[in-house]
Amino acid sequence: MTVIDAINLALHECFLKDQRSIYFGEDVEAALRGFSKGLMEKFGENRIRECPISEAAFIGAATGAALKGMNVVVDLQISSLVYVGFDQISNQALKLPFMMGSKIDIPVTYLIPCGSRRALAGQHSDNPYGPLLNMGMDSYMVSNADNAYAITHHCFYTKHPTAIFVPVHLFGAKSESFSPETTGDFHPTRISSGDCATLITNGTTESYVRDSTLRNHLEGFFDHYNLTHLNTACLDQILSSVERTKKCAIVDDSYGESGFSNSLLGKIASQSNGSVKFMSLNRTHHVVPFSRRLEEQVVVQDKRVDAFLKRLIL
Repeated sequence: MTVIDAINLALHECFLKDQRSIYFGEDVEAALRGFSKGLMEKFGENRIRECPISEAAFIGAATGAALKGMNVVVDLQISSLVYVGFDQISNQALKLPFMMGSKIDIPVTYLIPCGSRRALAGQHSDNPYGPLLNMGMDSYMVSNADNAYAITHHCFYTKHPTAIFVPVHLFGAKSESFSPETTGDFHPTRISSGDCATLITNGTTESYVRDSTLRNHLEGFFDHYNLTHLNTACLDQILSSVERTKKCAIVDDSYGESGFSNSLLGKIASQSNGSVKFMSLNRTHHVVPFSRRLEEQVVVQDKRVDAFLKRLIL
């Protein structure tokens, strides 16, 4: 079972159970990304809506449909399209329930493929969870087929707007022992234990760190935690680890300055006791270039992770 197959399976199950569900997006009939494969054939064009290239319009229409009692999934195809519809997401969908005294629900799930796409340059390579988290969006990051399935079910039945970030590098990632659980607490998951440093990842960086650890014979060095719920407030395990290792690092493939990693490390620092060293590996502060060779100097990838982990154990 791949990550895409898991999300597609969850969507089929959710749409079968909820007759008032509706799907908006571009190229959804052709299932260009794979999320909507078979949905049009099974549920018809009244529920699976092929939309024109006007993201602000159909993102706004999704909010309107949710206000009328529909359960809406918005397929954004490319992460940068978040910016095109940002007013509709942050100024309307997120704020309307509070402006209406919490008397309305807006069950909209935004499916957002994210991350660099190998030589597809700046407009197709972003990880824009930072701006959405800053606006209060409940945001989740997929890292395997199991949590992709569980997150999709969870967000579909959540009564407020949620975002599911799906790294494009993990679309075809397979889970040999797929366990289709529809519920989960989405707390940080401990990947490995160690005493040298507390290490935090999300999405693709979880596999980069795991592979680098094996490649460089660093097993047993890191207390490694992976985040699924990016808004996580449940940091007890991580804080306990930090108190023991006295070193905390995050590997995150988004921009660090005023971004997700600095915010999380600041939260951990404010709750830590004693002297702790904090480090992070992020994208360099450049637009992702078209050249594959130059792209590798900007995004988080294997070579940069190798160098960072070696520096972390010094």
